[in-house]
Amino acid sequence: MRTWLPSALLACLFLSTPALATEVDDHPHPMRRAEAELKGRALQKARLMRRETLDPNQEAYDTRFIDLDIEFFTVTQSVDGAVEIRVTVTGTSISELVLDFDSALSVDATGLAATSASHVGDLLTLTLDRSYLQGEDLTVRVEYSGVPNEGEGAFGFESAEGKPLIWSLSEPYGARTWFPVKDTPSDKADSASIKFTVPKPMIAVSNGTLEQTVDLGTTRRFEWFERHPIAIYLISIAAHDYVEQSKLINTDNGMLDLRNWSYASSSGAALANLDVTESMILAFEDSFGPYPFMDEKYGQVEFNWGGGMEHQTATSLCCFDVEFLVAHELGHQWFGDQVTCDSFTEIWVNEGFASYSEAIWQEAAGGTAAYHADMDSKIYLGPGTVRVPESDLDNTNRIFSGGLSYDKASWVVHMSRGVLGDTGFFDFLRAYTSDPALSYGTASTADVQRVAEEVSGKDLQAFFDQWIDQEWYPTYSLDWDAADMGASWDLTLTLTQLQTHHVFTMPVPIRVTTSAGTVDLVIDSDQAVEVMVAQLPDEPLAVELDPDGWILKASEASVPNPTFDSGILLVNGVDIDVYGSPITTALNDSTFTGWQGFEFWNLFGTPSGGYPAGLPVPLGEGPLPADVLDDYSTVVWLGNDYNGDAADWIDAAILDFLTKGGNVILLSRRGASFLTQPRAAYLGTSFATGSDETVNDAQAEYPGLVGMVRTDVQTLVNPLDPAPLQPESVQLFSDSVNSSWSLGVWRQPDGGGSLRTGGGHFVHIAGRPYRWDRDDLRANMEFILTGIIGEPNIPTPAPSVPAFRHGLTGATPNPFNPRVRIGFSQDRRGPVSLSVFDLRGRLVSRLMRETRDAGEGFVVWDGTDDDGRAVASGVYTVRFDGGGRTDHEKITLVR
Repeated sequence: MRTWLPSALLACLFLSTPALATEVDDHPHPMRRAEAELKGRALQKARLMRRETLDPNQEAYDTRFIDLDIEFFTVTQSVDGAVEIRVTVTGTSISELVLDFDSALSVDATGLAATSASHVGDLLTLTLDRSYLQGEDLTVRVEYSGVPNEGEGAFGFESAEGKPLIWSLSEPYGARTWFPVKDTPSDKADSASIKFTVPKPMIAVSNGTLEQTVDLGTTRRFEWFERHPIAIYLISIAAHDYVEQSKLINTDNGMLDLRNWSYASSSGAALANLDVTESMILAFEDSFGPYPFMDEKYGQVEFNWGGGMEHQTATSLCCFDVEFLVAHELGHQWFGDQVTCDSFTEIWVNEGFASYSEAIWQEAAGGTAAYHADMDSKIYLGPGTVRVPESDLDNTNRIFSGGLSYDKASWVVHMSRGVLGDTGFFDFLRAYTSDPALSYGTASTADVQRVAEEVSGKDLQAFFDQWIDQEWYPTYSLDWDAADMGASWDLTLTLTQLQTHHVFTMPVPIRVTTSAGTVDLVIDSDQAVEVMVAQLPDEPLAVELDPDGWILKASEASVPNPTFDSGILLVNGVDIDVYGSPITTALNDSTFTGWQGFEFWNLFGTPSGGYPAGLPVPLGEGPLPADVLDDYSTVVWLGNDYNGDAADWIDAAILDFLTKGGNVILLSRRGASFLTQPRAAYLGTSFATGSDETVNDAQAEYPGLVGMVRTDVQTLVNPLDPAPLQPESVQLFSDSVNSSWSLGVWRQPDGGGSLRTGGGHFVHIAGRPYRWDRDDLRANMEFILTGIIGEPNIPTPAPSVPAFRHGLTGATPNPFNPRVRIGFSQDRRGPVSLSVFDLRGRLVSRLMRETRDAGEGFVVWDGTDDDGRAVASGVYTVRFDGGGRTDHEKITLVR
């Protein structure tokens, strides 16, 4: 499948300059995810979005052979072509043949079994010379010409290095824009003759083997022949005045012609690439089975598109020196070309395996650590199913979703390795590519499952159901206890799935560190709570869940004994060396902590230029330990999802910290990478869209906050749905242009935290924190910290008598809408009442009247009177009466 590289990475590759600037092209997965945006733009230029919907007539025949003969005119950017298509009737009978054919091109003549043509929209209906019955073969001929619609993004006349370039990239529905054909992945041609005529000195590269080159004077005809079945979208042209370089390589399965065609300026990189690609082919043959097109070639040909496309035996590439791109497209020769998805709902069987091929190459070149590092870079924790819904087949952004069709799909393959074990897994891969029903044909999820079950003997129904057709991932919590039984130790493991959507069925690896070494256990988890007791000869000292990373998951650690007595901790997850001035200036100006004192932790190493002078000396660097987190009252976390910071957030004990009474403010773009399902549920929010968005200025939606202006483009943001999922969830900001996007949410559960009733506040502000106006953001952080959360948190000294002050202890937030939390304390047992009055002294609502023990407490007023009617905006007085003392505090309701 086409793979796109962002412009900044390309600039780095071509110019050999560091990609470090104020505007960093910093998509966390640049190759796999940015391509969908480009494809979507290309198809949105078109007059009609394509659908993978066959005309009923197309269901009644099977394409057998394609003979394509096209002349390309670079001056007029037009084509003059003829195609002959042989088909076999599979229905009862047909008297016409329907092909897909873009309306920008014109039919000049028909022939053989086709007597006439009707071209309406993008369908070409050929009238046949008679009715053909089931099992009969027929061949039609169509001659056509015109200027192809380049707005479809599937074909183009361009230039490279001042010389003409012709290219195609037909996936998913673009072949019809340059020749008439049945344009679906489910019907492969058994073979194809491909003849392209181009002006000299251009070389036209295509699929299969070059049979001959015919000199026609000012032009040349390149005659290629693809002997193996080929998906229509994989038929390709790439023509330019190329430099051609080749190498004959010796594999365990014979000699293979490896060939590169590059621009003149790229010839050095293309030459060096031959040795790297040879090593990849040998590694992939060990893992996947023989290279599928040994009797033809493996070619790589340069084109202008910023990435790659796995055209069968003739991959199109932007660049020869990006190893993960070369590995991805090479992997497609097995997964996508030899075995092709039978529908674009099943695109994961192409893209998931090809993305996984990158990790296989990393393992071959760099070992196990490199393999796992590559898979870690593909972690996707967002919404959506791996299988593309039928309703989304007209949405190329959804078909080629970087997070779902590439990253999460590659994790499905990776997790199957964890379930099957290495021997069973690689046996499965080789059986899949060689399966008689699938090899050189098409496959679906059911086919992948069938082969895996046949090889392993395991029932994998639950595995594929939950990972292909259901959303999300498990969030685990692991608790343990060890008992000395004399001659042995009983280890009790309690594994809890915290997510609320559904329970996952997975074998969960557990590594136990004992006084004598390590012991590996597995909990077969298919319940929300699993308890396992293991008898061990040595004392357990520590346990680790999924230590080698075989499950796509989140996990929640615990903070056993939080004190909440050290104020505010600012945790920075924005790489200072990458982002430079925007983040250093904001840190130096205390933008993220208002005017409050704070301590600082950096998730990255010491910046090359040192830390900003306005920061306190960091407490530490790297992942945040639970025994540091639990000291603080409030944690302000700057997230970015770039260079690994999201993983540090996920591994931190955030949920337990919140539940017990800590406060957390998360400022980050790409919130879907941070708000795991249980954390999003705690906040009481969901995402407004399933993709990264560019948002606008932030409009304040809560009294006391101010709007925030962007200082730079706010890209790669996951806006929130403004509809709350918890009654206490409150919208803080909205997008100034799109009111259906929320950019900030706050929630404090009724009752606060289990260990601190005044805590448990969780705030998320969506957007790059370093791209909001610093004065605006600083003012808002000051208000959130002091007016909503109640910082500074001053620890109470060792108590004297009385232990508690007697009266009100504060109202938060203030101003408020729709509810306010009113705190109080008593220094002795006795009756107490809390009431709300208006400014004329009239009773509005009696909130509480009861006898209570000494201690702290609070009530929540929802802005209604004693009859349940909403009161008007304005200033009200809260009065505390008890123990012979009266206390007052003004509160402001703003509707």
